[in-house]
Amino acid sequence: MALSHSTAQKNGTLSGSPAVGGTTYNSGKVNFDSTTPASGDAAQGTILATVTMNATAFAAPSAGSIAANSMATASIGTTGTAATARIVQSGDTGAAVTTTQPRIQGTVGTSGTDFIVSSTSFVSGGQITITSLSYQHPA
Repeated sequence: MALSHSTAQKNGTLSGSPAVGGTTYNSGKVNFDSTTPASGDAAQGTILATVTMNATAFAAPSAGSIAANSMATASIGTTGTAATARIVQSGDTGAAVTTTQPRIQGTVGTSGTDFIVSSTSFVSGGQITITSLSYQHPA
């Protein structure tokens, strides 16, 4: 249960751009996937649902953490069991292998995972709402 960062996100964190906060993920997306890609650089498999992030994705950081601003409810496009979620920029579908796109990927579950959901069973036509999302800088 550790977040995976793409090469671009790691390099950005070290150089100050692209930072997790700021404008990097404004109007970005959270993709829920039924597979577990090997890394943040790898292509996602079957994307079950995509939630669009706010035009101002994150509030200002405080105490080493940032919280996402509210996001709209999204429709689930494909039935399946969510295994991972990935935060990507607005122009990144997550479908390609890349070392140039900042991405943050984590596990999905009902407890004890990086992304907590009420159920990992996604049903096409259903709704997904992210009520809370925060990012804590790794220790």
